[in-house]
Amino acid sequence: MYGVAHGLSYMFDPQHIGDKLHADSRSSLEEVLINSLVDDVMPIDNGRKEKLYIQFTAYFIFTRKERQANSFRY
Repeated sequence: MYGVAHGLSYMFDPQHIGDKLHADSRSSLEEVLINSLVDDVMPIDNGRKEKLYIQFTAYFIFTRKERQANSFRY
């Protein structure tokens, strides 16, 4: 992996969804995603982290289903 931005791009790419990432790398990238700042005003709290993780998980599940179904979106 080249860097954090490349890793996050690989995780969100519907073709790959981070399939070949090592578990440690994936976990590290998820931490970066969940702990990233939105702006200088909004604090990073557990409620915000939970919402982000739920959105990420929903995206991952949706994308995996689309890929398995070989839908036009995939």
